[in-house]
Amino acid sequence: TIKIGGVITKIQKIMTKTIFIFLAQFSHYSDVLRSNLFPELARDFKVIVFSPVLDSDAARRDGYLQKDNVEYLKWSLKYPKFWMIMDKYLRVPFVREFDHLSYIQWFYKRPHGKKRRVLMILGAILPKRLMTAGLFTWLEGKLAHPPEEFRKLVERYRPSLLVTATPGFTQFEAEAIIFAKQVGIKTVAINLNYDNLTSNLKLMRKTDYLGVWNNLMKKEALDLHHYPEERVSVNGCLRFDHYFQSETNPIARNE
Repeated sequence: TIKIGGVITKIQKIMTKTIFIFLAQFSHYSDVLRSNLFPELARDFKVIVFSPVLDSDAARRDGYLQKDNVEYLKWSLKYPKFWMIMDKYLRVPFVREFDHLSYIQWFYKRPHGKKRRVLMILGAILPKRLMTAGLFTWLEGKLAHPPEEFRKLVERYRPSLLVTATPGFTQFEAEAIIFAKQVGIKTVAINLNYDNLTSNLKLMRKTDYLGVWNNLMKKEALDLHHYPEERVSVNGCLRFDHYFQSETNPIARNE
């Protein structure tokens, strides 16, 4: 069963009363909103869920948690063209700090469009130690400013924590993390897949805290992405938790 206590403990240490949760896609809704973690958060905090499709009516229709302190807000990406350019034409060709990994070496050998091939050739000239994911996260923070709509929601709810499924591997999450950094909200990613830290390295926007499945993923977070050890919590996997908790499941009954 997933050890959600680690994430909850870190959240409680921040002494937050309101949490923003940004979920980019259906698999994230299913994993996070139907997990045991979500009602525990809703028990202690006010929770505002932002997603591209879920408003209060859609959440009620689809059977997601309904409580007075839980709100669902339909939210769109504010700078879609900017994030497309950052991911496709800047991060992928120019982030070089992971070039020693076999997966990245294989990625470079794959077929690529003409524009990306030219950019990758240019990127190969640049020093690896300077072309880091963190450099582009800093650049994004300088260029993509939170719109008034986001600032008004922050002023209204005064959240102390912003939760995403992954550390910015989707553009929806990337924008939310960058906005949070600019207005001083702590961030945590809680629903990575097992290979995200080694397959999506170039798209990493480091959150303040990170929840991972196991100690191998924790080692990847520490060694590849330079997270402080005290900021990474081994929690198990939200996606598989229900297999071990259903009373009708033989695994849960240890049969």
